[in-house]
Amino acid sequence: MTHARWEEAERRNRWRGTADQTRALLYTLRPPPACFVAACGRTGQLRVLLREAVSSWWPNYVSPVSRIVPLPHEVIGRALEQLHLIYQQFEGAIGGSPRAAAAAEAQAADFLDRIDLYLWQQVRAATQAAPGPGSPAS
Repeated sequence: MTHARWEEAERRNRWRGTADQTRALLYTLRPPPACFVAACGRTGQLRVLLREAVSSWWPNYVSPVSRIVPLPHEVIGRALEQLHLIYQQFEGAIGGSPRAAAAAEAQAADFLDRIDLYLWQQVRAATQAAPGPGSPAS
């Protein structure tokens, strides 16, 4: 990548490198996954996949999400499973009284609107809970 292309990417805050350049960038800078996804301009695509994952069979979305989010499949899988379980609680409450159903619908809509933020919360929880190398297993 030329110096001019790099400066352009920095100025626009938009990364469009090759797969090899992206791996090198991740290795060198080690940005938080949310920052990396945003810099690549893929937050919208991620939101679409997450919305589909929580409302259907989430395991089918581990690989597609992993292609966007630079984290191990296991971390993505745990996060998607938790998001799915949270969303299903809203769905289950929709069949209650009209007032409870309306509240559940509003909560579900808010959850889906901010689904990427909830993903990052789940990722942080999963990565902070995992013991590091040399740590005693719990």
